[in-house]
Amino acid sequence: MQEERQAICKSVFQNGTSETTTEHFTYVWAKLIQQLETTNESRYLLPPV
Repeated sequence: MQEERQAICKSVFQNGTSETTTEHFTYVWAKLIQQLETTNESRYLLPPV
């Protein structure tokens, strides 16, 4: 008899789902990078040159 295991912690995205696709994940990363670049916060992501 197998016991059903429940996750202690579960991620839930803003749209209410708990899973994502590769395309959506990539889209969100690109959007975050664009937001950082427009607010000039990207300078903190890379070491000084």
